[in-house]
Amino acid sequence: MPSTLFLESPVPFHIYFTCPHCQAVRQVPEQYVGQSGSCNTCGGAITIDANTAPPLPRVATDSQPKSWYRERLAYFEYCRDHYEEAQRAFAQTTDDAHWKQRIQAAARCQERSEQVAFWERLVAEGIPWSVAFEYLVHYYVKEHDYERAFYFCTVYFTSDRWKNPQCIGSSKMLLKTMRKLDKKLFEE
Repeated sequence: MPSTLFLESPVPFHIYFTCPHCQAVRQVPEQYVGQSGSCNTCGGAITIDANTAPPLPRVATDSQPKSWYRERLAYFEYCRDHYEEAQRAFAQTTDDAHWKQRIQAAARCQERSEQVAFWERLVAEGIPWSVAFEYLVHYYVKEHDYERAFYFCTVYFTSDRWKNPQCIGSSKMLLKTMRKLDKKLFEE
């Protein structure tokens, strides 16, 4: 099996569109860009625009050596033993109210596909916390889409989000899941 699954976004054939009327987020095949119609949620008139949402990050999703996993586990132990020091070293999240509002909006989505699209949009927008990643990784593992689950783990650990001492519990869970996915995808 190759050592890299993909280098591009896992869904290059989809865009995320936000209805200007009700703010519903949908994952739409890019072939509909430029077409007009009505929103499935509110019925308002819409035109699909490719620039309504940022693309998902592009990362190389390679198998990681055991030492890579051990380094992160060592950091989690350091945070547990030196929480205040780790907290001072980590840059504080700005605009907490904005992100809390966006998380609440994602949680209110009625349809599963709309909720998944909303969480993916939060990742694309650079949400500084682990909650969107936890949701997406859990969802894609449950759907047996292990490559996409591994992709979101990789995006999470490519950024500095995982170093937030307030998210250590979530980061440990995501790291454990990533290691299992790594074994499943690359060692079989």
